Amino acid sequence: MSNFKIGDVVICVNGDNYLCIDTDKYYTIENIKCEDNELKVKLKNAAIDFWYPCSSFKKVESCKENPFDYFSNIQMLHSAKALKLTVYDLGYDIRVYNDLTPEGGKRIELWNVITYHNDKCEIADENMRRAIECACEIYDMIFKA
Repeated sequence: MSNFKIGDVVICVNGDNYLCIDTDKYYTIENIKCEDNELKVKLKNAAIDFWYPCSSFKKVESCKENPFDYFSNIQMLHSAKALKLTVYDLGYDIRVYNDLTPEGGKRIELWNVITYHNDKCEIADENMRRAIECACEIYDMIFKA
């Protein structure tokens, strides 16, 4: 049984068997189905619209390996000494500012990220929490170098 879920980031472990699949590129799972007693995935950012066997992919556990791979666009907002990072293929924006919070940390704004769960506003996705960590890491690389 596969531990994949929609939205997971995966990498192909045997790209030679499939047209237009690179073993060094990250793919996002768009959909999952069971066909002929085999789980198959549809990839959001693949070159062709095709269902691939789950066994051909492994889940990328953490974006900490290379924090830049998690974002499709990174902009510097010079006037505010801030970064605007767009999360890959989802359109979420994370903005990291130099303004210090009362606790002494960075000010982080999340755009199109917040969800509601049990009438409480919270960040529901663990991948988004890791993306925020990576955004702060990239901010430190750029502004504290």
